Parts: sequence; structure tokens; C-alpha cells
Amino acid sequence: MQSITLIGGLPGTGENAFLSVEADPGDQVVINVHRQLNVGQDGDVRGAPGALTVLNVLGRSQRITLGAKSFANVAILAPDRQVRMGNNTYGDAATVMTPICAKTAVLVGDVE
Repeated sequence: MQSITLIGGLPGTGENAFLSVEADPGDQVVINVHRQLNVGQDGDVRGAPGALTVLNVLGRSQRITLGAKSFANVAILAPDRQVRMGNNTYGDAATVMTPICAKTAVLVGDVE
């Protein structure tokens, strides 16, 4: 896959941009991302319950962004990239319930 970009959603409505990975319990799913991973405000990335899901972000290209009120419960493997997680000017937190392996991690504001 070249890029994953989840942008948008209607704040306060419960509607958001999302990626849901479907798999059976015990499965191991690896998604290789070659260019960009950007989970914007209200974005949601979810792996299947009981399955191991890894977003393997290759190379040294653009940074990875997990924006305000975003949610991720998949592992992010990006040893040559910067991962930026955090809030916007309104103080809305990013929620990350996942292991992250990155060259650098930047936490801005509230990150749960």
C-alpha cells in the first residue's frame, strides 16, 4: 500500500474516518505502507479483536501523524520515521492504545 490517510469526520456526531482490519482471532496481519500514514482528527484505526495487526511503515519519508481525538489500537512499526501524536489548539487528545516503534516520537499536549 502506498499511503493511508484518514481525514475528516463530523466532530461531536460520532461519525469519523476509519480503517478497520478484519481477521480471525490468532491471525497476524501486516500492512506495509510505503509513503505516508496520517490519521487526522477523529480518525480511527482498529485491528480485529484477538488478531495481531501491524502497520509497517517503510523507509525514511514523511513523518507519521496521529491527530486530535484520533484512536489507534494497531502496532505501528516505523524505525526510520518520526511519529507525531497529540492535540490541536482546542486541547483534544490523541488516544493511542498500541505499541509504537519509531526513530523519534513527538508528544504534543494530551496523549492518552
